[in-house]
Amino acid sequence: MVWPMDYDSVISKSKRALKDFAHLIVDSNGLPDKAFPKVSVKVKVGDISDLVREAVLTTEVNLAVMGLSGAGDMRRFFLGSSTRDMIDAAQLPLMLIPKTVKFSPFTKIAFATDLSTADFEAIQSLAVLASASNAELLIVHVVENGMGPERTGKINDFIARLRTDINYDKIYYKNVYNKDVEGGLEWLSEHGQIDCLSMIHRPHDFLDGVLKGSHSQKMARLTELPLLVFPQGHKDVVS
Repeated sequence: MVWPMDYDSVISKSKRALKDFAHLIVDSNGLPDKAFPKVSVKVKVGDISDLVREAVLTTEVNLAVMGLSGAGDMRRFFLGSSTRDMIDAAQLPLMLIPKTVKFSPFTKIAFATDLSTADFEAIQSLAVLASASNAELLIVHVVENGMGPERTGKINDFIARLRTDINYDKIYYKNVYNKDVEGGLEWLSEHGQIDCLSMIHRPHDFLDGVLKGSHSQKMARLTELPLLVFPQGHKDVVS
């Protein structure tokens, strides 16, 4: 026999638990009142990606934050459906926080680029975010198949545009050489002294997406650092 779920009771209990958690966050943050944002809670029944989309349409939300639960070894093989759906459906930047991460101000943010001119909107947004804590902004390109003349020219053009279009004095560029993108970004996360990795979610075709996932979804499985994922074509500034 299947008993009907008492949604009102579940919502009420969840809301009380969230309020207690919100009070704990506020009481233990250690920041001046003016530096700490207002904390409110909301509980609804439904798919998480749909609820976040609704929040974006009805409130002034410009960043979603989501925890990555589960042991690191398990997450390397299986990415939760909620996280995967959020990456696919999010219409605003999504910050994914692994369970083991401890809070500290960012000192160095890395952005993975494929040298697309469409990346400059996200880079400008990251420059604003980095300036809030005077952090370095490292723009990284993973070179998978060697450096031919065409690739070298594209990199030089990209760096030249960085210098003219992005008004931030702590921005740098670096090539990382590896056989694949995820391997290069894992190496950077372990050896590049970065606090946060950022990239744009570019969905592949349907079959490839189901079987393998995008680079951002793969990194969500692998990362031990906060991962900031921008939806493709997003233009608003994260602040």
